[in-house]
Amino acid sequence: MSAPSFHRLVTLCKRYGPGRLPLASRRDIGGGYAMTTAGVLAAIAFLSLTTVPALYFGGGYAMDQLSIYVVYIPPFVLASFPIGVLTWRFLPVDTPQFGAVAGSLTALLSYPAGGVGVALYFVTAEFVEFGSLSTGDITGLFVVGLYAAVVALLTSGLVVVPLGALSGYVHERSRSASVGTA
Repeated sequence: MSAPSFHRLVTLCKRYGPGRLPLASRRDIGGGYAMTTAGVLAAIAFLSLTTVPALYFGGGYAMDQLSIYVVYIPPFVLASFPIGVLTWRFLPVDTPQFGAVAGSLTALLSYPAGGVGVALYFVTAEFVEFGSLSTGDITGLFVVGLYAAVVALLTSGLVVVPLGALSGYVHERSRSASVGTA
């Protein structure tokens, strides 16, 4: 990435993006914000690559697919913030290419954490609907969450992991770069 375009990206992030959020100047919190932004961008890219063609070619199938994504995608995106914060906090700073490694690791670890989020969603929905749950119900719902994490990794990992690496790299570079210099 050339210096002028990189500085524009840093300026854009600080002016309109996660750089404006509370505590974004802290390395770990900023890393969490960067990874959540990457998660949102990955979700938009994934939906664009899967739902838009299905709408064009499939009609009703696409609406079914979109309704499933509305339930399954948010826990994975939301998991990227705490996983990003923890990764930036506990990964050794002297790791070569720290930002890219932390971003990739956050992207990968967001899948099992998002699977737990999916399971908690279903456990809560079942409890609200039926008033009680057996241990077998809870176990089954966590298996569904694990299955969701594996399917999500297999279907979106090729988009999400590189995007996480890029976002982590940009976050670390923007922390050390001075926006005013070219």
